[in-house]
Amino acid sequence: MSKPKTYVLASDIHYPHHDSPSIAAFFDFVTRNKATIDGIVLMGDMLDFAEIAHHTSGKPLHRERGSLMRNIEGFDHEILTRLEKLLPGKEKVFILGNHERFLEADLIETQPELEGAISIERLLRLKARGWKVIPLGGSFHKLGHLHVLHGDVITGGIHHTKRAVETWACNVVYGHYHSLSSFTKCAASHESRKWTAWSIPTLGTVRPGYLRGKGNAHIHGFAICYVRTNDDFNLYPVTIVEGRFSYGGEDYGDEKGIKGRTGKANRTKNRRPSAMPKSVSAKAGSKGKT
Repeated sequence: MSKPKTYVLASDIHYPHHDSPSIAAFFDFVTRNKATIDGIVLMGDMLDFAEIAHHTSGKPLHRERGSLMRNIEGFDHEILTRLEKLLPGKEKVFILGNHERFLEADLIETQPELEGAISIERLLRLKARGWKVIPLGGSFHKLGHLHVLHGDVITGGIHHTKRAVETWACNVVYGHYHSLSSFTKCAASHESRKWTAWSIPTLGTVRPGYLRGKGNAHIHGFAICYVRTNDDFNLYPVTIVEGRFSYGGEDYGDEKGIKGRTGKANRTKNRRPSAMPKSVSAKAGSKGKT
């Protein structure tokens, strides 16, 4: 029997407002499993781009001199290049998020002379480095029967995964909401037709400044996806607690890294699994297992 392909999915790093302990735990997993990982999917909002966002216009405290290139180069060095070195020759997908739009659209609206001269793909040389770039606005990447997108086009408030599966009528996973959620829809006329939507956690701070200390459901984490030869898949969302998590009977993350976190601790309790975490195995338009 052939082995399934393994993909790591990460969303909403919001560099430089990332959570350092969670990033360290994420890289610990990638480093220790690099031989079995077949691809990496970055699901949007990799950079925060607050320094050029429309909502910081006229607010110089958010627009530090030289911060745009400094943050792009920092993300390249600390995240992108590290992934490339760990996973040479593996599949690499970069999905644009609404924060990348601050660079690719919002900036152009006020300075149209820059159109064609500035973009995240150009600044990071993504295509030249072997990354498949997925544009913003409903575009997606497929991992077997699973559709992967950023999630900015999905609405529905706290019930966004319900809205996602009802709107897309397929298996879909996305970020954007910084929270962990899922919803499964079954066709009343044909019980074998089942689809699930997931939103996965963030690797950025769970205490963003724009919330001004308000409570939220943001949680740290990422996801792991196994795709079999018939395109069926299993998706395992991973939550990171205090810079650590357990998966497949192994602990990941460094307790020392907690001191460097940018956001406050995620207090959600995790139980160490005795076996693989619970997931939903699904096939588009066919019976899924829970």
